[in-house]
Amino acid sequence: MTVFCRVCRMQIFSQPILLTSNSARHTKPINEMIFECTHILLTKDIRLPQYLCESCLMRLDEAFAFLKLCRESERMFTETIPMAIKLDSKTESSLDASYSQAMDSSGLNRSIQNSSSAIKLELEGDESKAPLEYASTSSTFSEFNALISGGQTAPAAQGDNKDWLSEARKHRERQRVSTAKRRANMTPDQRRKERERARIRQAQRRALRSEEQIRAQRERDRVRQAMKRARFRQVEMIQQQQELQQQQPQSQQELQRPPQQQELHNFPLEARINQMMG
Repeated sequence: MTVFCRVCRMQIFSQPILLTSNSARHTKPINEMIFECTHILLTKDIRLPQYLCESCLMRLDEAFAFLKLCRESERMFTETIPMAIKLDSKTESSLDASYSQAMDSSGLNRSIQNSSSAIKLELEGDESKAPLEYASTSSTFSEFNALISGGQTAPAAQGDNKDWLSEARKHRERQRVSTAKRRANMTPDQRRKERERARIRQAQRRALRSEEQIRAQRERDRVRQAMKRARFRQVEMIQQQQELQQQQPQSQQELQRPPQQQELHNFPLEARINQMMG
């Protein structure tokens, strides 16, 4: 089963991270961190990916750390320099007063009222006209629905899908190359520590899983095992077919021989004895 990242939309090949799990660096749920950084609420929709890749989690940790630093510095400045708050409030009040005076002096309210009355008159005068026709829009919607039902997509959407797939392949290739380089340059001690960290992360993810997630993971494991067995059986069947194909020409050659040669070939000793006795 393929798993995609909710943020970068790339395929996750190993160690997917749930959005509801806590960050090891900040001890806070990942979806809440994303909401605080971007004000985007990630819904728990089963049709959307519910996982995050390691690279996006690292970026999120850095962004959340920067956000905390900004908040902490702002709090410290406001506590140590209270005059800045007073100055800001005074400037805001003065700006509001000047803006209200400009609005009153410019006569925008009168122009708005005149325009609204003119619009009302136009609407009252246009009641005798024929209603607007929306056949063109309905036809376009029907054509679009027909395209969707027929399994076709717009050319722009196809181009976007192709671009996205090519970018995903390139990203996966870059990830493989970078991972191979990093592992090649690692010392045995670093490899041991990396394995230990991977075990800890896996244990944390397993501890934070719910019963439904555990059942879903078991079902995915069963499907993977069934697919592996099917592949092994397919290989065995191909080997058996090849053996049968190799045996068929030999049997055909034996059938094409004359009966005397078949008897001599099958019973050479008996044929020689008969010749000697005769």
